[in-house]
Amino acid sequence: MEDPRVTRVRELNAAWNSRDWDEFFGSLADDFELHPDPLWPEPGPYVGDEARTFLREWLEPWGTVRMEMDEIGMVGRCVVIWGSWQAEGIASGADVRLPVGLAIELNELLQPTRMHVRFEREHAVEIARATANQDGASA
Repeated sequence: MEDPRVTRVRELNAAWNSRDWDEFFGSLADDFELHPDPLWPEPGPYVGDEARTFLREWLEPWGTVRMEMDEIGMVGRCVVIWGSWQAEGIASGADVRLPVGLAIELNELLQPTRMHVRFEREHAVEIARATANQDGASA
């Protein structure tokens, strides 16, 4: 049986890919934290409404944007995804594929509370392991 946190992240990924922003943004915990990769021009972190605004502004120039998951599973208390963002620019029509790893923590209501975005798979796994170690959990 799949961990309910993994199932919920799959559902949220489906909402993202279908552009169901009410479902996606409505599912985030009020104090949701977004931690972009340190290589990102504005690495944050972003919390609450600031995180939602950051994501909405990031979405603006893209006609389509999808998260294609190659791997998903639990590492400690995080759902870890490895895959790619695939997008097409509205104005340019440019196709972009960006490999990305996500480490996502969810609360007991299955709301995402924290998401770390990393451009290297192992970096996302390391964050999840570190989070588990903070709790004394094993990865």
